[in-house]
Amino acid sequence: MIKTSVADRLLLLCIMAGLALSVYSALETLLPGLQDACSVNDVISCRVVNESPYSHLGPLPVWTFGVGGFVLLLALDVLFLWTRESRWLTDLFMLAGLGLIISVILTLVEIFLIAAICPVCVASYVADLGVFLVAWRTRLGISKHQTGEGAGTA
Repeated sequence: MIKTSVADRLLLLCIMAGLALSVYSALETLLPGLQDACSVNDVISCRVVNESPYSHLGPLPVWTFGVGGFVLLLALDVLFLWTRESRWLTDLFMLAGLGLIISVILTLVEIFLIAAICPVCVASYVADLGVFLVAWRTRLGISKHQTGEGAGTA
């Protein structure tokens, strides 16, 4: 049986939320009627962002990177939970950091080049931020535990 902490559950929750949002983003492309659910006006609009020339990187829709990234994060989290080896958490942290950099870039593209914000996209960016922060905090806890810091030594 895998022993989990609150941080473990929170990390998994953020990953699953990001994956669900990324899959929803994919479905919006395949079923354009879903875009109406998150298109409030011309500024807050999944439709405007999805129909922009920036919705693809080469031949690939941007959502493929979100789905792929969150699937990789999930795999790394499962490996970490299963083995409790810190290398898996480090890899997860690094991948979430890369995702965070990409999220910032995509947000800037939405704001300055598209002049519209996709709420589903932003929510997935927030999920990735959650993954990054929880992984960072968990890594700090493991590091302190391994070095004896915070062990209450006087």
